[in-house]
Amino acid sequence: MGLDGAAVRVIAEGLADSAAEIDWHARACRAVGFGPDAAGDRYRSEAEVVRARYDGLHRAVAEWSAATAARAEALRRAAGGYAWLERVSESVLRAVDLPPTGHR
Repeated sequence: MGLDGAAVRVIAEGLADSAAEIDWHARACRAVGFGPDAAGDRYRSEAEVVRARYDGLHRAVAEWSAATAARAEALRRAAGGYAWLERVSESVLRAVDLPPTGHR
């Protein structure tokens, strides 16, 4: 059973695209701009809590994006390694002089 390197590369590219898009959304979340200054003095403490939650959401999504990008890169490298191993194995097997078998 062989590995379909092209399929692995497609999956890796999909993950990389997803990571890039999620990173963009994480930045947009962080840029909301809601904070103590936007809420005014009466709601400063509430706005600080909301801003802290936005910051936490940004960190979590950015970490997810980075982890997904790392997995995509690992898959790309693995697919390249499998392709190399397949080429080398094929070359070695072609060089082996096997005796004929009784099967027709």
